Amino acid sequence: NGLSGRLSKSIGNLTFIEVLDLSSNEIKESIPTEIGLLSKLTHIRLSSNSFTGSIPGDLGRFLQIMNLAGNELSGSIPEDLGRFQSLKILSLAGNKLSRSIPPTIGDMTVLEVLELSSNVLSGQIPFQIGQHDGVLKRLDLANNILSGTIPSQIGQLQGASVLLNGNGFDNKTAPLSLCM
Repeated sequence: NGLSGRLSKSIGNLTFIEVLDLSSNEIKESIPTEIGLLSKLTHIRLSSNSFTGSIPGDLGRFLQIMNLAGNELSGSIPEDLGRFQSLKILSLAGNKLSRSIPPTIGDMTVLEVLELSSNVLSGQIPFQIGQHDGVLKRLDLANNILSGTIPSQIGQLQGASVLLNGNGFDNKTAPLSLCM
């Protein structure tokens, strides 16, 4: 699209917007918290820009798709993402997100795709992610600095594509059920 500059705070005045797709531009600075005022927003795609700062905690209660991949976002993944009960796709890959993966992601009961690869996330994988059996189709946690053991619940994600390479797990073998 060729858009550049920053995203204006006045975007919060566009309350009728359901889909906000500004992917593949050169938009910089932080994501305005005013996006949380967009009460009808179901899809937010701001991937492949140069957004910096942290992920705003409230980006819209009815989101189904949140794609913020390929930016320069930092800080932690907000704990309150777990209350996004309609979220089907969460892609935060290719940023500079750090700290641990919040266990509240396990509260997202319709989550089909979780992409957190290529960040600097540390700690253990929350076992709660494995509670999405039959729903989660793709789990990509590759290329972080995750450690500890791979929870056995991850092996219960029947039919899901699970990518965990490029981390520092203690057990060098995955749960056997991941190999079936």
